[in-house]
Amino acid sequence: MVGSKGFVGQGVVTMLRADGHDPMTLDLGDRLERVRDADIVISVTGSPGILTPDLRSGRAAPRGPAHQTGPRPQLPPQGDGGPSR
Repeated sequence: MVGSKGFVGQGVVTMLRADGHDPMTLDLGDRLERVRDADIVISVTGSPGILTPDLRSGRAAPRGPAHQTGPRPQLPPQGDGGPSR
């Protein structure tokens, strides 16, 4: 997950871990070439162009246009500050 320390990224990581997954978390300053080792890449940076074609050329090959985005999920915080489900 690229952007794992941001507001949305933290919520998604929390939900994935709660469901028993152990996501690779990457953020500003990390070696982004590590995404080549991933089966699935989730980017929640809010900035286009961070995952350049050379970074997307590993096992997690893109499906569709490189600039394609989907609906943006909303993760409103709970009373404790964590994401709601």
